[in-house]
Amino acid sequence: MQTNAGGVMPEFTLPPGLRARPVDVLALGSVLQEQILHLDKWPVPGGQDVVTVDSVTFSPGGCAMNVATFTGRAGGRAALLSAIGDGRFGTQAYAELAAARVDITYLKQFPGKAGNLIILLSDPAGDWVSMDAIDPDITFDAGDLPPAGFFETVKFLHIDGFSYLNVCSPETVWTALQRARRAGCLISVDGSVPAARSRPDFMARLFREADIVFANQAEACAVTHSDDVDQAAARLLELGPQAAIVKLGAQGSRVLASNAGLTLPAYPVEVRDTIAAGDAYVAHTLLALCQGLPLMAAAQRGSAAGALACLGHGSLSTHFGLPEVLALIERSGP
Repeated sequence: MQTNAGGVMPEFTLPPGLRARPVDVLALGSVLQEQILHLDKWPVPGGQDVVTVDSVTFSPGGCAMNVATFTGRAGGRAALLSAIGDGRFGTQAYAELAAARVDITYLKQFPGKAGNLIILLSDPAGDWVSMDAIDPDITFDAGDLPPAGFFETVKFLHIDGFSYLNVCSPETVWTALQRARRAGCLISVDGSVPAARSRPDFMARLFREADIVFANQAEACAVTHSDDVDQAAARLLELGPQAAIVKLGAQGSRVLASNAGLTLPAYPVEVRDTIAAGDAYVAHTLLALCQGLPLMAAAQRGSAAGALACLGHGSLSTHFGLPEVLALIERSGP
């Protein structure tokens, strides 16, 4: 573990008044069905190359779905703000949400709609690309948001980086953020590469209002107009959040607060794919903060959860909870 020169740990504190609130994480964003094709190699552009599909996996996914489900599997209380069809692309999602005891009171349902599908191609190194089939009629609007009283039961509102691309309008996301802020919630915002490329100004606006932000290297650099990851991480904090975490994959993560920055190495595992590793990181970090852990210990849990998410194909195909996260941390040593 590499600390700053003074050896000071980054700090982030959950306000005492929030600790009694029953809902740990209210996740706003996407829910969809994944079809993961694990390839023996990437297709070569042009020609008539043959690529072998080693396995086909079906899993529910979507960043908000993942964060809520990982939170529930770890013993936390999560709720979900999103839209879903009741057809073949929604069935497995309903089952996973029920198993994780996620509150779906404000999950907007569209009868007669198949739902949304994403087809992911994954290679032996764990990298992936996606192809989306998004139904434009399946939307979540400002009128679908919970009343103020529900937000007053929530510790963190988490906004996923795809929410304002394929589920909500930016105006709906902003309304949710403001309603949560008035209710005294903490705000967590995650990036996404497509949003960082197409809506960097709006993502930066969300980051300015957040208490804690999560971004991978590409997202952090795009939003802060930086070429260097350390510079980008520092500029994320300058936008205004109390804490920022830059997820760097196999290189670990950079954890920063106003008083300090620290590099947390990744936990080594046998990677099948990296789909939803970032969402697992977010969920376990936020839940640990809700449970009173300091920022560094929370990020450690997040990093371990992100590693465990890489053991399966697809977002939620690997089932693990807090005991498995703690066991990986213990096996890996200080």
